[in-house]
Amino acid sequence: MEVATPAYTLGLDDATGALLSLRSARAPDHELIAPTDGSRPLFTIHYLDEQRRFRLASSGQAARCEIGRSEHEGETRLHLRYDGIGDLGAAAHVTIRCPHGDGLSYWSLTLEHRSPAVVANVQFPIVIVPYRYEGYGPTNLIVPFNLGALYRNPRPEQFEPDYPDVWQFVADVAHFTHYPGATFAQFLAHYDERQGIYVGCHDPHGHIKMVKPVHNDEGLRLGLAHVVGWSEPGERSLGYEVAIGPFSGDWYDAADIYRDWHLSARGPEPKLCERDDVPRWLLGSPLHVVMRIQGEVDAGPARPNREFQPYERALPALDRLSEAVDAPLVPVIMAWERPGPWVYPDSFPVAGGDDSLRAFTSAARARGWHVGTYCNGTSWAVGHKWTGYDGREFFEREGGEDSVCRLPDGAAWRQGWDGGWRPSFPCCVGAGRTRDLAAGYVEHLVDLGLDWIQFLDQNCGAAAFPCYSDAHGHPSAPGEWMTDSMEQLLARLEGIAERSGRDVVFSSEMPPNDHFRGHFAICDIRPHPVDSTDVPLYKYLYHEYILTQAAFSLAPNPYWMQIKTANSFVMGDILAAIMGPGGRLMNWEGYPWAPWSSPEGDQPAVLTLLRRAIALRRGKGRDYLVFGRLLRPYPVVGIERVEWLCDRRLVSYPAVVHALWRAPDGRVGLALANWTGSERAVHLEDCARFEGPATYCLNTDEPVAADLRESGHIALVLPPLSVGLLEWTGSRRAGDIAS
Repeated sequence: MEVATPAYTLGLDDATGALLSLRSARAPDHELIAPTDGSRPLFTIHYLDEQRRFRLASSGQAARCEIGRSEHEGETRLHLRYDGIGDLGAAAHVTIRCPHGDGLSYWSLTLEHRSPAVVANVQFPIVIVPYRYEGYGPTNLIVPFNLGALYRNPRPEQFEPDYPDVWQFVADVAHFTHYPGATFAQFLAHYDERQGIYVGCHDPHGHIKMVKPVHNDEGLRLGLAHVVGWSEPGERSLGYEVAIGPFSGDWYDAADIYRDWHLSARGPEPKLCERDDVPRWLLGSPLHVVMRIQGEVDAGPARPNREFQPYERALPALDRLSEAVDAPLVPVIMAWERPGPWVYPDSFPVAGGDDSLRAFTSAARARGWHVGTYCNGTSWAVGHKWTGYDGREFFEREGGEDSVCRLPDGAAWRQGWDGGWRPSFPCCVGAGRTRDLAAGYVEHLVDLGLDWIQFLDQNCGAAAFPCYSDAHGHPSAPGEWMTDSMEQLLARLEGIAERSGRDVVFSSEMPPNDHFRGHFAICDIRPHPVDSTDVPLYKYLYHEYILTQAAFSLAPNPYWMQIKTANSFVMGDILAAIMGPGGRLMNWEGYPWAPWSSPEGDQPAVLTLLRRAIALRRGKGRDYLVFGRLLRPYPVVGIERVEWLCDRRLVSYPAVVHALWRAPDGRVGLALANWTGSERAVHLEDCARFEGPATYCLNTDEPVAADLRESGHIALVLPPLSVGLLEWTGSRRAGDIAS
């Protein structure tokens, strides 16, 4: 069956309803869907039988499939009815809406089952595209995970195979990768130089789902698994539609489709420039300074660092740093837990003593600073092999068994990534014991005087961990209860902050997903600018709504800190550093930590670049880099690349980095940074697209001379270790700067 609208033509298999074809009206010869051997279903259901074993059923196993069509005002609808679906014996009704005035189609599903099985997830619709379209250029795939991942010319080995357990929450690595979690948005897009396909869940309620690409024998699957967790028989719908359609352009265009839907569906959300819950001290862009209280790396000895214990001992070095960069600080203490770094919840009193930490936070506040910390999220550590801590008795006494997540067979879910040095369990936010422990923990931190708290570390992206327990008061499979439970926890933590009477802010590890984003003032991001898939998708979507800091971002040595600082400046991050021995700043990349014996590097260069970047961010750059919206990159010409050997590998990196921003009032500004020790000249062409006169500032708010020709060509010079802002003071003409 085929439906044609002014925007696209959509084709389904007449017998099974499987998606076979999608072609844009702009390129009717460009088939976006991979060919099939006839075995492709429209949807697959994963369910747990009475023995709590996973089973599969698919639309292709239905005893009967009926497909109908109806016309409504301005819209064609397809209706698919499936009966007797596999051993589950369920029935399903699928509706596909094809509005004639819209570029997208909208898919919904209702499932009816009467068996005692627990429906774990519904994978719908099955969308498979070719890795490459014959006769066209390379393809690209954008994935909203971590910061945003762009796979250029994607290959099968970059993805998980489309195997059943990929869609089941049973593996250690699967406990935070879902949406809402480290997957921060609900869409995928695959495109080439001519056309692409957008697949997005238009769900404003934050239902749990897996949104990820996998390798399928027929091509690249743009996978959606709706994690419903229906534990009782009955008839239920997903509660939202999946949008599918062609688009032209690149990942920015696909992101615009999702952003436009998200902001309209969620209703007006206050931007940073409008939020009343983000304190002025944080909007003032203080330098964030990470201090490790114990040990040098996570999986290593955890001896106390006398540099920072007692905590007051760090004040002279922090005072010198504040003076050197001419800015207030946010000292961020890490690895401070009493029995060893990253032990939760048996953490107090802190290493070095609660009284000492209170004195430190008080002394910091007297300086106009605010102290922050990273925590461990809802992961219960039962030991620390580098310190000899054995927390099994504490675990049993304090209700650990009632808190940890469970697998389908009832076994406790053990984390694997840290088992070599800190055995731990993820804890279920749906369990009352988990929320009580978390609230008590954060209350103690607030009492210690901490004003910046990244409690949801490990719960990457503000993820609630999945759980199959039948004893926590939630259905016995992952589902929307996870979203509800995280809402309850966040509200409880915010109540603690409010009762403190201080301006306490919360952060998360990885950008918080767009459903929970409003609960956070800031987040921890870790971009990798070299040899990675990282692109600034999150910032492009949401920089106007939340602050970011990138203390642990990566860059090649020996220029890690200079490149990281330059990138953070132009990409709108609060500037951050890590303090090492003797009060020096760490100047060597680690994962995320470098040993204290790593090279000291050029400390004056780092301090110079930090001071200049902070000054311009706090001054002229504030409307752009703090409150602005990130735009598509502007073509800056003549940027030289610097080459050097790093770990016996030739590294090449641009001498100047840049990003284009729009301020809340519509002004446009180009942020630039030269991280090198040499002067660099760059050029901009076709600047006539911007209205108003241009001004150029270097390192401070004072304009400097530049070749700002009326012809639209602009020549700029960046001295060594400098940051710049080219600003057009007029309003943008109608249309997007991206054109």
